[in-house]
Order: sequence, then C-alpha cells, then structure tokens
Amino acid sequence: MDYAVKILEPDYSAISGVKILINRCLLYISPNKKLMMHRLVQEMAKNIVRQELILPANRSRVWLSCDSYKILKKGIGSETVEGLALDMKTVLEENIAFKPSNLKIDALKNMDSLKFLKLNFVELIGSYENLSEDLRWLCWHGFHLRTIPVDLCMGNLVAIDMSYSKLEVFEPPTDIHSLKILNLKDSHKLNEIRNIIRIPNLETLILWNCYSLVNVCNTLGDLTSLELLNMTGCNTLGDLTKPTLPFPISLHQLFLKDCFLKHTTSFPLTFRVQLDLQYLNLGNSLFESLPCFDHLKKLRVLDLSFCSRLICLAGLPNTLAELYVYGCELIERITFQSARFTLQEFGYLGCIRLHEVEGFMKLIPIAKLDETDLGHMKWLKEHENHQVCLVGDDELTEGRSWHIQMLYEFGIMSTSMSVIEDPNMTLEYISNSPSLYFDVPTCPKNKRLKGINVNFKYSLSGDDWVWFCKISTSNGVDLVYNPKVFGKPEDD
Repeated sequence: MDYAVKILEPDYSAISGVKILINRCLLYISPNKKLMMHRLVQEMAKNIVRQELILPANRSRVWLSCDSYKILKKGIGSETVEGLALDMKTVLEENIAFKPSNLKIDALKNMDSLKFLKLNFVELIGSYENLSEDLRWLCWHGFHLRTIPVDLCMGNLVAIDMSYSKLEVFEPPTDIHSLKILNLKDSHKLNEIRNIIRIPNLETLILWNCYSLVNVCNTLGDLTSLELLNMTGCNTLGDLTKPTLPFPISLHQLFLKDCFLKHTTSFPLTFRVQLDLQYLNLGNSLFESLPCFDHLKKLRVLDLSFCSRLICLAGLPNTLAELYVYGCELIERITFQSARFTLQEFGYLGCIRLHEVEGFMKLIPIAKLDETDLGHMKWLKEHENHQVCLVGDDELTEGRSWHIQMLYEFGIMSTSMSVIEDPNMTLEYISNSPSLYFDVPTCPKNKRLKGINVNFKYSLSGDDWVWFCKISTSNGVDLVYNPKVFGKPEDD
C-alpha cells in the first residue's frame, strides 16, 4: 500500500481515494498491508477500460502484452494512454511469430499522458528524449543498457524499478527531486553507484544481490530522507575495508544480510548516529561479537541468523521486540541492558551452545558448573557424565549434548536424569500419588524460607509431552512451574 500511495498520490489523491474504495467495499487491505481486490471487481474495471474505445492504442490503460507489443511495433501510441505494460517473455510464450528485436522507443513519443510504464525484458532502440515528462513509475526489469541514458526524462519519476538490469554503473543524469524509490535488485553486473545525492529525497534504496558492487559514492550518507537501505547479498562489502560505507542518519531499516561483514575499525557497526534505526539484519556476518547497541532506543527487530562466528551478545537494548539468532552454533550467552526487557519473538533454533539468555533462561551441562553454582545440589557433580534425552523446546534441545543439564529460569533450577540410587535422594515428604500435602516447618528466629526441593518420577505416553508442578499454599499463593526442557525417559 505504501508503495502504491507514494506513486499515485500526486495525480490521484491516493490516500483519500483508497479510503473511499475501502468504504465502498471495492478494495481491502490485508494484514501485511497489501492492496487486495476481488477478481470480479478487477474484471469490471477492465471492461470499463475496454469500452472506452475499440483500439487498445486509444485506451487509457494497456495491460495485455500482445496489445502493447503491437503498439510499440507499429508506433501507434496515443496521448490518451496513461499506463502501458509489456512482458516480452509472455509475448514470446504466447506467439512465436513475435520478435523481441526492432522495437523502437519512438513508439512512446505520442504518449504525452503516460504515467506508468512497465517493461519486462524489453529492448528498445532509439532516443529517450521524447519519453513522457509525466512519467511517475518506470518499472523496467532486465533493462539492457550499461548506464542510464542521459536523455531519459526522469524529472517527475517517483519510483524506478530496474531489477535484473544489465547496468554496470548507476548515475542519475540530472537531479530528480521527486524520486522516492529506487530498486536495482539482482543487477548482477552493477559495480558502481555515482552521484546518488542527485536524488536528495530518496526514501528507499534496494541493492539486493548486486554482488559485483564495489564502489558506492560517499554522498550516500548525505541522503537525509533515506529510511530503508537493502544491501542483502552485496557480498563484496566484506572487503570494503579501505573506503568506509557511510550510512545516512535517517535510516529506519537496514538489511546487510549475506554481506559477510566483519566488525573492524574501517567498517564500524556501532551505528552511533542512526538513532532512529528500527530494523537491522546482519545475518551471515563474520564477527564474533557486536558493540553494545543499548543507545538504539528505537530498535525493535535484530536478525543475526547464521552468524557462524558469533559467540556472545552483550547489552542489547531493552526495547528489542524480536531477536533472531537461528543457526548461530557458537553463540553461548545473550544479555540485555537490564533484566526488564520486552522480547516478544525469539528465534534460536540451531544454537546448540547457547546456555544463557539473561533474565530468560540458562541451560548448562552439569560438567561446566562448579559446586558454588549448584549450591545444595553439588552432589550432582558425581553424575555429570550421566546422559539423558531432552525434549520440550526443540529450538533448545536439537543438536545439544546429552550429558545432564541444569536449567535455570524464573529463579528455579531443575534437571532430569534416569532413576539412580544416591543417598542424597532421601526425601522428607513422600507420596505415591500426583499430589503431596505437608506443613512447612516453622523457620528459626531471624530466618526465612529459602526454597523447596521437589523430586518426582514420571513416565511419558502419547504425543503430548509436558509436566508441570503446582504449589498451592494456605495463604492463597499459587506457584506453577512448567520447564522449557525436561528429560525423556528411556522406554517412555
């Protein structure tokens, strides 16, 4: 929706127009903000356009690739055309008699009202100077030239999408104050971006999978309106140690996944001036740790998935709502600025060495704990080589060692092991049923109850494996504990 509104607003009052269409049940918006329209409503709209005039070249919109091809082939476009779409792949699939060559851009010169032009893998020959000055949206997938033509009129463009292009250098021929969106995704030959400051109001820049990109001009940092920068897959960035890449202070979303970044003095990841940053993706990077991000008070999503060398994360901002560390096999510990954090989504599948998330949980093999950590359960050290299969939270248990583990969460410590004979297992109160009743002994003077030990045997049956312990007291305080992981008994 945001994309469409930015393009349509100057000519069609899109914000109010969308509301009107929604109120009339002709349009609705999906939960992920996609504009949705029923197929029958779309067909009705197309029929209205078909009834404008008999010849497609005289209609306001031409969306069938076969009609668009004939218009460009014969040069019969008219000033009534506002939108035209041509997908050369579709044309060739539908009619082998059509040829992809010899389409001249002069066929567009009569389309003075053209605002939306979509060309997929179309090669046009000729001068670009007669292209409509009213053009707002240029979507040209597979653009065939090495550079942007100097005579291409871009003065009123709001969005350019040249994904899959053959561009080697991108340089705006003139200042384009209206342009807000630039998409050069999968332009695999693109190696340089020059004078990006000529697009001073750019809000979105997508360089996804431009893996030959080695030179981005320093004026990138001067784009004070740039909110989204996606450089996913620009894997040459990891080698950009001599020229530093300046990020604008205005960034809200930054994608640097699959760039194989290293945190060095020449490529800092501190983001000291990007205080409005809300989404940060550094997946598949090569650093062992990150600088403290606690100054990023607006950061909501941090994705560090498959950072194969990452060992620890320290001092994450409390405001973080989503954290993803999938596949970080070496990560051991995650801490926050304070224990009062607001994490709502936490993905950690494949983190087989992760033993602590501060304020959330800690899961450590008994062998790695000393007697001080175990307190009154220090006798468990004698059984540290004992093995047990853990179930419960698959993200925590998958690939983890089978040696017995101690789980710490909510101020409670718990472990699971097969039945053993040990004098330390002698219990004060015993019951053979699922419930046990007893009076808490009176505490000596100036003493307080420190804790309660609960030991029980269990078996599992069926597919729903879960246990919980509920402690009810006569003064109305109920405590319920359901551990994230627990042992699966042999032979159930």
